[in-house]
Parts: sequence; structure tokens; C-alpha cells
Amino acid sequence: MAKKSVTSVELAAVIEELHFLLQSKISQIYSVEEHGLLLQWHLAGEGKKLLRILPGKWLNLSEIKEPSEKLSQFCTQMRKYLGNATLRDLYQKNSERIVVFKLEKKEVYHLIVEFFSKGNIILTDENFKIIGVQERQIWKDRVVKPEEVYVFPASKVNWKLLEVEALKALLRQSSMGSLVKFLAAEVGLGGVYAEEVCSRAHLEKQKLPALVTEEEMNMVITVIEEFKESLKNSKGYLYDDEVTPFPLLLRQPKEVLASYNAALDKWEPAQKSSPQEQAIESMENIIEQQENSLKEQAEKADATKKKGETIYENYMLVRELLQIYNVMKGKNQVSEIEAALKKTGKVKSFNSITRKMTVEL
Repeated sequence: MAKKSVTSVELAAVIEELHFLLQSKISQIYSVEEHGLLLQWHLAGEGKKLLRILPGKWLNLSEIKEPSEKLSQFCTQMRKYLGNATLRDLYQKNSERIVVFKLEKKEVYHLIVEFFSKGNIILTDENFKIIGVQERQIWKDRVVKPEEVYVFPASKVNWKLLEVEALKALLRQSSMGSLVKFLAAEVGLGGVYAEEVCSRAHLEKQKLPALVTEEEMNMVITVIEEFKESLKNSKGYLYDDEVTPFPLLLRQPKEVLASYNAALDKWEPAQKSSPQEQAIESMENIIEQQENSLKEQAEKADATKKKGETIYENYMLVRELLQIYNVMKGKNQVSEIEAALKKTGKVKSFNSITRKMTVEL
């Protein structure tokens, strides 16, 4: 299956390689494909550097400057707030697929990029109050839209800090059907690196998590520590269907580049999908559309319910206004009807043509 986005492990490699950008300034911001941004940095003594951000997919230094012809509204907003801002900090949130840029002008801002699900880009102030978002999103446990405080998703397992006792507890309560699935999903390594742990530790990847011995747990932790050391001096290893920051034990790379960022820049993410992948993408789009429709219907139902409750709470007033209108409409002029209704102090306006009244409740 063609690679579609960076994993937590790979994002850690990208961020490690990008620390040289600290104290550089954003000299320009461009819109790029797939709702992304291209940040142009000015680094003293080194000149311009381009950073490509495709939320939900990629983050990497790029040699290619191909901005979209049309400037997005979100990009315009980012230019307003972040033009000439200095990068003070850059980090991955625990081991989540979230990157935070701390930027400073007269004020401090956070540019947050999410790489899970469809991805998103969010600009907040120093206190994480949202100023702008690429896409408004409403989740079960958080709302991502302007004026809300940005809430980081609940953290899962942080593989960077994982120790044997914590791993043991996780394994004993896991419902996953195999060790490799446990490492991929519950530890958060992703499929490629879960397989790599099993290969390097010589473990049976289909083994049930509950049957993993303490000796094998120690081997898992040892390999993860190897990963962490490798990420301090990562390179770019290009395979037919993957690009990794360190070599895979049982595979031979087609090419090795000086950095993982360079490999991502050379990698072609828009590879042709297989029929199975296309079917999955189609189903995901249908589900997303249905979820959005359900959300809209729920919001409409909630609004209608509130209107009904307001009318019920003010039933006597509404009844009185209708009685006044019904008594007077047969024998009075429209102006007299309007005057009588407004005398109640609750009618804001009365349309003489449509005979509709606006009531303040």
C-alpha cells in the first residue's frame, strides 16, 4: 500500500532535523496543494529555507517552490499574523502526530499542525485561544474553531517515554489480536515500525499480547531505544513503498539521502492507488459526508427544539397576541392592528403585506 502520511516516529525525525530553524524569521507564506502552506524562512548566514506543510500528510523542508495560483483566505490570515515572525520553539506534542511552532512578533502565537485523520492547521494566541483554523471541526470531546481554546487530543501511549512496567500493564490489558497490531495501534508506532520492532527483537509478530514474556518486553524496549538514538542522526531511506529515517532490517533501500526531510521532498506521495485503496477512500468519503449531514440535522433539530421550548414557555403571551390579531383583523385597518399589537410591548415589528409579526421573547 502506498505511503500516505508520516507516522509518529517519522514526525519525530522531521522535527529533530528542523531544529536548526530556531530563531529564523518567516519571510513569506504561500498556499500550496491539498490545503497546505509553504513557509519561507530567512535564516541568518544561510538564506531562504522552504518548509512544506500538508496537514494530515507531510511536513518537510523542500527545494521545490510551487505555490498555488490562488491565495487561500487562511493563507492571507497567516500572512497578516505571522509575516516576519521569529521561530522560538518547535516540538512534537508528546508522541502524537501534532507539531507546534511557537512564533513571536510583538505577541506570541502558536501554529499547530495536526497530521491525524484529515489533518488541520490552527493558529492560536499565547494562551492557545484560537485565532484562525484551516477547517472548523467539532469532535466529541473538543471544538476547533475561532474564539475557542485549543484543546490537545487526549494523549495515548508516549513511546518515547515507555518503560517495561508500563509496557507490561498495556500488554496484559490489550484486546489486540497480535503483538504487531498492539505495537502499531496501542503503542503508536505505526505498521512499518511495529514490524521493525518484531524483526529486530526476533519476536513472533502474531503472538498474543498477553503471552509476551518479560524478557521479550525488555527486547521491545531495547529496540525502541535504538529507534530514539537513530532519530538523533536520521537519514532518508527510500524504498519502493516507504521512506524511513533509519534503515529497515530486512529490506534494501533504493537510495539513501543525507536527511529524512530530503527523502520526503523527493518522495512522490501522489502515487496511483490500488482498487482496494480507492474503494476504501470512497467509503471514507461517504462516511464523512454522512457524518457531516447527521451533524447538520442534529444542529437543526436542536435549534427547532429550542424554538419550540421558547414558544411553550411563553404560551400565554403568544396566545394573547394571536387573539388580539384575530379579533381585530376583520374590522380594523392594518395600522390599527399594528398599534394594538405593539401596545403589548413584545411585538418588535408587523409586516402589513405578509401579516407576519416579530415577537421578542
